[in-house]
Amino acid sequence: MNLILDIISILAFVMTLITWIYNFLNRRINAEVKIKDFAKRWDVVQLYLYIQNNSSSPFTISGVSVISNQDKHPCESLPKIVRTRNDEVVIRTPYFPVNFSAHQGQCLALEFLHCPDIELAPGKTVELEIYTNRKTLKKSLTVPQPDRILHLR
Repeated sequence: MNLILDIISILAFVMTLITWIYNFLNRRINAEVKIKDFAKRWDVVQLYLYIQNNSSSPFTISGVSVISNQDKHPCESLPKIVRTRNDEVVIRTPYFPVNFSAHQGQCLALEFLHCPDIELAPGKTVELEIYTNRKTLKKSLTVPQPDRILHLR
């Protein structure tokens, strides 16, 4: 009888451990970030990003910085018009903070000022730091072919 109780205890412990590991892996911050388009004029960089929350927990983005030569250039945190069509606003930068529900994705247009040394071209790598309420994410992203979503007025 003791052997059966020992086996049941061991199985309960193993199942509890598996549940803890599953919850830890499923709830940790796991964000996928892709550059959909980019634009650069003089020292202003615009990125159109798709951010996907792949975790079961929500998170909040409080800011994004682009890194060049160890310098961090934060994005504008107040909304700005990026693109208009027939006097109608089509794309604007977000008002931070930006909230992401579990498994939610959305596109964000970001604008970075005073970035003269950042070179944007298809195939180049862009380093981003994304500041969330849970941790800072560091992402190295490859610049795609331009998609003509963004342009400066």
